[in-house]
Amino acid sequence: MSNKIQSPNAKKKYDIGLIENIFIQEKDKIKKGFAEKRKLIIENLASRGMLQSSLALSEPKKLDIQMIEQIYKKRLEIEFQVIRGKIDEVVADQIYKRVTNIIKGECSKVNRELLTTAEKIGVSTAIAVQRVIDKVKINFLDDAKRTIEIEKGKRKLESNISVEDKLQTKYISFLKGSFGYTKYRVSQKLKKVTNKKVRNILKRDIEIAIVCLIHKLWKPCVILCGGIIEGLLIEKLQERQKSKREQAYKQRYPDKKNKTCLEEYTLNELIGVCEKLEILEEPTAKMVQGVRDYRNYIHPKVESEQQHEILGNDANIGCQVIFKLLNELY
Repeated sequence: MSNKIQSPNAKKKYDIGLIENIFIQEKDKIKKGFAEKRKLIIENLASRGMLQSSLALSEPKKLDIQMIEQIYKKRLEIEFQVIRGKIDEVVADQIYKRVTNIIKGECSKVNRELLTTAEKIGVSTAIAVQRVIDKVKINFLDDAKRTIEIEKGKRKLESNISVEDKLQTKYISFLKGSFGYTKYRVSQKLKKVTNKKVRNILKRDIEIAIVCLIHKLWKPCVILCGGIIEGLLIEKLQERQKSKREQAYKQRYPDKKNKTCLEEYTLNELIGVCEKLEILEEPTAKMVQGVRDYRNYIHPKVESEQQHEILGNDANIGCQVIFKLLNELY
């Protein structure tokens, strides 16, 4: 008979044999641990001459209750680890039945032990303790049912989250953890970009660059970073008077013909003019210059002629430069 169980509505199978094997090992560990605790309690009571007292019954039974709780919770933990994906009604019911058998079985063992000691402790005392065990059993069964329902709900929610939503969650977490930014803060910074179309493109490309960085797509990340940097610098230069931009260009590049349109500037020229107009400080300009060099790798021939391969550090620096510009310029 196969050990693999499958609900009518579920596509994924899970190995009940694996669950049982793991559980047997874990249950043995739990029982050994509690046996040691029980031994210490009995030795302590014996040293105090209290083996005939009510404590000789109540203290070990407290341990038994704690042990049963640990055993069934460990079983649930193993079930949830082995069973992947969505837990439907059928699978949830199967889990509950298995855990119910464990709880009832362990409680029955405790009750049988009580009957064997009934003569020593008194029948009325044994019955009173049995009632406590029965009440605990009901509480444990209710808790197991509730735990399974919660897990089922969590997995249903996770299965309803689209790939895009998961990607957004990862992006938001990475953005905050690596650069100290939230999506809202990026949007607030880019509000200062007056051209709405450009603003939306920059916002989109920043997000894509970060996603590329997360998924180790180093080259597209660096190339996108270069385009974003170019867009940020152009927007900042447009705030300055045209005459001042042209004067700065002529001073920086005296051997070149002056360009009247910012879109005609190379990224190198944008960096140079921004530095001349003190929009960029020298250290920042040098960082941007490094990204400019790698951006030229968009051309396969250029990349083939270079000795350096774009790596994760290059992509990370490219993204850092973007947020440094947002901090300093916006």
